Amino acid sequence: VAKRLNTLLRTPRLCSILPPMQTILVLRTTRLECWPHKLAGINDFARQHAWRLQVIDCTAGPGQVAPLLAFWRPAGCIVEADGAASQLRPRDFGDTPVVFLDHSPEIVREGASVVRHDSARIAHLAARELLALDYPAYALIGWFYPSYWMQDKINAFQDILSLHGKTAHLF
Repeated sequence: VAKRLNTLLRTPRLCSILPPMQTILVLRTTRLECWPHKLAGINDFARQHAWRLQVIDCTAGPGQVAPLLAFWRPAGCIVEADGAASQLRPRDFGDTPVVFLDHSPEIVREGASVVRHDSARIAHLAARELLALDYPAYALIGWFYPSYWMQDKINAFQDILSLHGKTAHLF
């Protein structure tokens, strides 16, 4: 079997045996420290679906999209935005399917597909763990600039603590 497999792997006919891999462009538009973890998850998913990822590690603007699509001819695109708003919009991709990862929610009104983390659920889990420790005081340190996801997290954290008769000090 090993000899036959080795022979198959060296012959051009293999291209007709295996389905072609689809190229997916991943456009990274921010430089936050959580990027390697997100990319690892995207890579895991890509391996399971026979995708070839082409990561464009830059602050891609709308003018870059058309040439990238023409060059790579991807089956789809993922735009990573780390909880912010990128300059890229659904219309920039024409007929190419695109998913915005952790983009601000206002882009949904433009018909975008968005995958986001659940800030309220994260706050609930954190509150549960902290409440189990029965501390006399609780605090939450927010993000360094106002953002919709941080406000979601603050509200959820405060609501859970209030439900338990506790107060959250915000910093």
